[in-house]
Amino acid sequence: MFDNVRKYAVAYLVAFGGVLLTCLSSWNVRQELQSNHLKEFEWAADDRIQAVRVAVDQALDALYEVREIHRASLAIKEPDFRVLTDTLLKRRSYIHSLLWASWAPVANKAERTAALPVRLSASRAGADYAVGVDLLASKDLAALFERAAQTGQVAISGRREFLLPGKPALQVIYAALPVQSPDTGKMPAERAVIGFLVGVYLIEDLVHSAISVLEPRGVDVRVSDVTDGETQFLHHYSSRLGRGNLPTKDEDTPQKAVTVEVGDRLWDVRCVARDRKSVV
Repeated sequence: MFDNVRKYAVAYLVAFGGVLLTCLSSWNVRQELQSNHLKEFEWAADDRIQAVRVAVDQALDALYEVREIHRASLAIKEPDFRVLTDTLLKRRSYIHSLLWASWAPVANKAERTAALPVRLSASRAGADYAVGVDLLASKDLAALFERAAQTGQVAISGRREFLLPGKPALQVIYAALPVQSPDTGKMPAERAVIGFLVGVYLIEDLVHSAISVLEPRGVDVRVSDVTDGETQFLHHYSSRLGRGNLPTKDEDTPQKAVTVEVGDRLWDVRCVARDRKSVV
């Protein structure tokens, strides 16, 4: 028996070495494939994060475009407002409404010193904000306008529900851009805020318009508001290859998260591969 072992020892060693080399080769191929999938995921995730950032910037640019009318004509006039807002609503499907609201005195100053009625309103869904509606009637929105007035910069709300009679609630965010008086004798920081341009944006449409046209597929995106250390879910974009919620966190699942500045708030844009082979 031992003579046979000695006789075939070289053959056994060659066979064992062949199996070992095959295993090592398969492992190297697997590692190379995983490395390539990771690179593809990083590229896809960067594309989606940048797309969300660009979409948000374009959404806020709509308010700045309308404000330029005020600076050019020293007033926001209804004909000019209508022409520009109609164009913006056609170009950007995620804009629900654009409003112009300015300060007004109140009869009962024991409750508050001023009101902020809507003066001009444009919406793709019709006149959902009637002229004269006081935006300060909501405490949450009152805080939004207070921040914008104090800083002189655009302020953004958290997720809010926009209710329409007989229809499902829409998930939206509000943006308030202060408009200052045209007093050329004062520095911009010293000019009084006379009103606000307000944008109401559909969160789902905003995220979908940014991501839906991108390739490759197989990457889920979750967007959350993480301002002041608190997390508020905004929207989950499910890959066309996937269904349901964001995949369960796994150390082996490629993930990437970036914090994006949105006005005076912070959004967490988190990308997760639906599975390690789904970025195709």
